[in-house]
Amino acid sequence: MFPDTFKLGPLHLHPYGVLLALAFLFALWFSGAKIRKRANVGQGVILDIFQIILISSIFGARFFFVAFHWEFFADNPLRVFAIWEGGMTLYGGILLPILTIGYYVRKKGMSFLDVSDCVAPSLAMGIAIGRVGCFLRGCCFGLPTDSSMGMHFPEGSEASETGRQLMLEHGHHFADLPASPLLHPSQLYSAFGALIIFALVLFVEKAVKFRGAMFAEFLTLYGIHRIIMDRFRWYDSASSGYWGLTVSQWVSVGFIATGMLVWIYALKRRESVA
Repeated sequence: MFPDTFKLGPLHLHPYGVLLALAFLFALWFSGAKIRKRANVGQGVILDIFQIILISSIFGARFFFVAFHWEFFADNPLRVFAIWEGGMTLYGGILLPILTIGYYVRKKGMSFLDVSDCVAPSLAMGIAIGRVGCFLRGCCFGLPTDSSMGMHFPEGSEASETGRQLMLEHGHHFADLPASPLLHPSQLYSAFGALIIFALVLFVEKAVKFRGAMFAEFLTLYGIHRIIMDRFRWYDSASSGYWGLTVSQWVSVGFIATGMLVWIYALKRRESVA
């Protein structure tokens, strides 16, 4: 893990933040061109859309994390605003932008399905890039494993110490614990899965020529992907979930259901894409 890329006086450049910035710039370039072509709007509207996405994704990701980890902030509520200390939830960073963009495009008289189709591939690529950032930062790590896919994280890191504690809870003796147990690199699993979703969404763009298909495909595939990935990932007790599923898996069920509803709606209307 590389928490700091380099330091320049008081400036600390973190790879997680750098990669998130790259993901945003990719979305602005890749999806911005698609929106301009499909919705026939100017650069100003496109910049407005991506500014809304940037701001609402930060607020949404932070709000979801705080909502499920309030005990970390109860003694000092002002820490809610210290986002540089970490603490974001991906689903919040997806859900709030969907709502805010839905309101904005409706106010502008644009098609929400057009805009969401154009943004869908960049959402998948952004997740892939962001998860690499998670890997470098050392968060969102996986459960202990004996498989060949396991990786050693730095000794003394949160990942390694959590892995040791989990092994103790599952009957291992303290004296036999490795300094750095093998853990599933769930961040890299998630990045690879998001890249596959990116490719499949672009395939749908070529194969299915009606509005909403790409957005529906993203919602459905990412929901399935997240349900699978969370079986390899560690969660603290605040996010462990209910009835055998994590909180994120329950949200994933909602994503799948919404994706199927969008698909049915789009299929019924069959509004062709120019």
